[in-house]
Amino acid sequence: MKSLPLFVKVIALLVLVGAAVFLAFEVPNNDELRALILQFGYPGILIASIISGFNVIVPIPVIAFAPALVASGLNFWAVIVTMSVGLTLGDLFGYLIGNVGRDLTHGKEQNFKLVRALENLKEHHHFAPYFVMFLYAAFVPLPNEVLVIPLAFLGYKLKYLFPAFFLGNLIFNLLFGYAGVTVFSFF
Repeated sequence: MKSLPLFVKVIALLVLVGAAVFLAFEVPNNDELRALILQFGYPGILIASIISGFNVIVPIPVIAFAPALVASGLNFWAVIVTMSVGLTLGDLFGYLIGNVGRDLTHGKEQNFKLVRALENLKEHHHFAPYFVMFLYAAFVPLPNEVLVIPLAFLGYKLKYLFPAFFLGNLIFNLLFGYAGVTVFSFF
């Protein structure tokens, strides 16, 4: 299956950002829209964040809707924490894919030159990828699965990865959510 052309992806991103901006401006003046957002509330945010957190399927940056959610009356901190939990749960699906991939190729991974090089890196710098995962999740606006799946494939432990991508997601959402809410508060 061929991937989508770049211009289609750019248009989709612009439509998404446009929808988020429209909602942020519209929610304070629209009682029906505000009631709809409040009806779904935090469980809705959690579900949307889980879907968004598994970016392999649906690359929707749910944090773009933080200004609209806060403008509807939801608590900023609860929105950020709920989104971070949801994104982290979505990242767990990526971890599962990498882990299953490791199990399926068990014993065969030595046939892959890149895997051998990464295994060697793992032996010499065991905790560095956890720190890199944290920094990536916190500051890079790309899917976490780019790192989560390979790290799981290489056998990195979930008990160390989970805090790295949860704290990274929390910082990312806090930075972008605060920026978005602050920008819209001037209007």
